[in-house]
Amino acid sequence: MKLPPYVFTTENDDIKVGVWDAENQCWTADFIEELTWDKSKRQLDFSTRKFAPIAYLQKKTLDFPYDSWYLRSIGDQQALLTVKTRRGIDLNI
Repeated sequence: MKLPPYVFTTENDDIKVGVWDAENQCWTADFIEELTWDKSKRQLDFSTRKFAPIAYLQKKTLDFPYDSWYLRSIGDQQALLTVKTRRGIDLNI
């Protein structure tokens, strides 16, 4: 499985792959074995014991609490909110 370039990873990230468990309605890593991560190729290699949808998993709160934020006017009735995350990502909303 190759991660797309818009998925941000760092050296400290806990690399995890999950399989959809329809019975419990959640993602689980219980069926994933022999997981390896090649950072240069952005490739995950693994085996699974269950045939179901598969996903790269990250914690929902990975970048929170954030480091800082600021709000500025960029035009009439328009503003730009920039949030700087713990991993150094600038989110512009």
